[in-house]
Amino acid sequence: MVRYAYFFVILDDDGNHLKSNNPTVENNLCFGQDILAVVDGIVVKVSNKHSDSPNNKADDMVNYTGTADIMGNHIIIRHHQDEYSCVGNLMLDSAMVKVGDSVKQGDVIAKCGNSGYLAGEPCLHFQLQSSKSFNLSTSLPIAFTNIKAEDSAAYVLCYKNEGEELPSTKGNLEVLGNKSYIGRGLDVENIE
Repeated sequence: MVRYAYFFVILDDDGNHLKSNNPTVENNLCFGQDILAVVDGIVVKVSNKHSDSPNNKADDMVNYTGTADIMGNHIIIRHHQDEYSCVGNLMLDSAMVKVGDSVKQGDVIAKCGNSGYLAGEPCLHFQLQSSKSFNLSTSLPIAFTNIKAEDSAAYVLCYKNEGEELPSTKGNLEVLGNKSYIGRGLDVENIE
């Protein structure tokens, strides 16, 4: 179902995801960052009711499991007949759009949070899917344009800091014409 889902995080140059040694949700570099519409479209679903507190997630697991709300607060936007974008793990009450709104590429639609059950910390869950329904759709591969991607020193440091074995990044960048398909462990930036 979510073969092509991405979890985007922000790491500093040393591979840390926190602003300081204080491990609170609010101290995470991603928390509260603007989430933008990736392409023009029409908002077809908004969930905006889940807490950002990691302490509430265990109790809410029963409510999340088997539903789109496993992503916590989320927004689904229809771009074409069979193409929808889904952003999840959004901050409580941060949705700036409602069902039926038209959005343009680059519009701020919400803030990054920690409401989803799939992620253990603030990050952006992003995927393209074949229908409005998270549970009944197929995830679609995502082509990025105007990007530069290279192996991330911060990715290596993050795993080193956690004392875990680093998964290989071999084959995590494929370029076909002007489209790039990316995988984990890469620093990615726009090159417009």
